[in-house]
Amino acid sequence: SRGGEGVVRAYRRMVIGEDVAQYTAFTADDVKLVSSIAPTDFGGSFVTDMGSAPYHLWTGGADADVNGCAICEICQTFHLLERGRSGGSRLSDALDRAMTGVRRCESCQNFADTPTCNICENPERRNGTLCVVESPSDLLAIEQAGDYRGSYFVLMGHLSPIDGVGPEEIGVERLLQRIHEEGVTELILATNPTVEGEATAHYIADRLDGRNILITRLAHGIPVGGELGYVDGFTLTHAFRGRKPLTD
Repeated sequence: SRGGEGVVRAYRRMVIGEDVAQYTAFTADDVKLVSSIAPTDFGGSFVTDMGSAPYHLWTGGADADVNGCAICEICQTFHLLERGRSGGSRLSDALDRAMTGVRRCESCQNFADTPTCNICENPERRNGTLCVVESPSDLLAIEQAGDYRGSYFVLMGHLSPIDGVGPEEIGVERLLQRIHEEGVTELILATNPTVEGEATAHYIADRLDGRNILITRLAHGIPVGGELGYVDGFTLTHAFRGRKPLTD
């Protein structure tokens, strides 16, 4: 914070012998520990010249407009070097195994450590329903909810012509081939409710126009426990358009 930055600067002035009586009643000898979430004033030669007080950097980050602010990755590195070297070694080994052992599932494009992931290998999940998501994290969120029991296809992104991402890059042809081969009866388009996500969903739906497949979209609207006064107009519009009869 700006307040924290002021404290750091006052401490540095104490260390180099400046008169800071107008700012604080303390002296450098009164400071026993300098603890900061971002090394705002220690980005230069002060990194190794902390005076007599030990310096601790919290694992965290700060606003980008603060001069010298450490990004989260730097903070985490400091934390591992200070306290968790054994944990850092285990993390390094785990990352190395992940980089060499994790691949894309040949069927759904999700991350897996085998040619075909356990969801695609499960015959109970091949029930004619296929859910299309943008990323593995989206798939994980749906799995953790525990209600959906069909299969998936992970696009690994969304259509974005300005970034050079077209149908080929996200595997649309592969998706259409799978729909044909597995005899999918319902396709759930669970792409994100963003401009790109909506465009991707509409493109896939257009490619399947004329086929005897039920194409559905995840409902958009008011979250459970939400209040109308705090919901934005765009979300309210989707909620009204997606309203359904009240059932027991």
